[in-house]
Amino acid sequence: MPPADTSRRPRRYRRQLRSRIILSFVLLGFGLTALFAYAVDKVRNQVEDKLVVDLMNRNIDLYAEQFARDPENPSLPVDQMRAFAFTPDKFDSVRENQPQWYELPDGIHQLSGVDDDGQAFSYKLAVRKTPSVWFFLAYDMTQALRGQEQFNRGIYGAVVVFTLLSLLVGWWAASRVMSPVSELANRLKGSGRSSEPVSLAEHFPNDEVGQLAAALDDYASR
Repeated sequence: MPPADTSRRPRRYRRQLRSRIILSFVLLGFGLTALFAYAVDKVRNQVEDKLVVDLMNRNIDLYAEQFARDPENPSLPVDQMRAFAFTPDKFDSVRENQPQWYELPDGIHQLSGVDDDGQAFSYKLAVRKTPSVWFFLAYDMTQALRGQEQFNRGIYGAVVVFTLLSLLVGWWAASRVMSPVSELANRLKGSGRSSEPVSLAEHFPNDEVGQLAAALDDYASR
C-alpha cells in the first residue's frame, strides 16, 4: 500500500495552549479597555458639546435683550466669550473683516483662527441674524480642547496599563491552568519506564484533567 500523500495537507500553525490562554487574556483586556475608553470619550464629548451649545444659545439671547435695552452699552457677564453686534450700516465691515462670519446662517458653528501672536485657536460661534442687527457670540474652546487632549492621553495610558495587567493575569492564569496538564504529561512519561500500568487518575481531582488521566489508565489497562 503506497504511503499517504501528505503534501496537500494544510499546515496548521500550532501554538502552545499556554500562549493561547495568555493571548486570549491580552486581547480580552485590550478590547474591553479600548471599548470602555471609546465610550467614555464619546459620552464626555457629547455632554461637553451640549453644555457649551446650551450656554451659548442662552447667552446670545441675553445679549440680544441687553442690546435692545441699551445699544450703546451691551454687557456680557460670561468669561471666555466675546459678543459682537452689527447694525445694517456695518454689515459690509463684517464681509471685509470676518468673511467666514458673513456667510454663516443662524446656529452654532465650530471655527478656528490665528491670534495676534500667530498661535492657532479654536472657538464656537453663535449666530443670530435679524434684519436690524446681526449678533455674534464667540466662545474660546482652546482650553477645553487642551483639556480633551490631556484626557485622551490619560485614556490611552489606561488602555496600555490595563493591557499589560491583562498580560500578567493571563500569564498567571495560564500557569495555574497548565500546571496539572504538565504534571500529567510528566507522570505519563515516567509511567512508560515500567511494564506495569501505573495509575494516573489517583493523583488528580475529578475535573477535565482527572477524566483524561482516567481515560489513559483505562487505555493502558486494555
